[in-house]
Amino acid sequence: MTSLRSLPLLVAAALLLPLVRLALRVLPFGMVWRVTHRVARAPSAGPVPTPERIAWAVSAAGRRVPGGRHCLAQAVTACILLGRYGHSARVRLGVSRDAAGGFEAHAWLERAGAVMLGGPDISRFAPLPPLP
Repeated sequence: MTSLRSLPLLVAAALLLPLVRLALRVLPFGMVWRVTHRVARAPSAGPVPTPERIAWAVSAAGRRVPGGRHCLAQAVTACILLGRYGHSARVRLGVSRDAAGGFEAHAWLERAGAVMLGGPDISRFAPLPPLP
């Protein structure tokens, strides 16, 4: 059950997630990444949620909004919200081969060396160098 304190955070995640997904579809990633950092630096008003609560809100919103299950959109959305509340995290990308020999990619969010979003099993993905 969602508490009333979590509702503004959940709404923010539900509104931001489709916008990030759309931006990732229509804009070059470098542009999305630069805007992400600019938006993440603008502080949010109100009580400061924990990083875990922010990850929960993005994950919960991702299950409910169209296109919300996209791993990179979730990681970028969480990165924005974390930054706005003064928390830091790192978006990580990894690659692997699927059973048919095709290429797969995955994005996740790390904080203090632990996977916050996009896990739990990322072991099959070879991490790319961290994003700047």
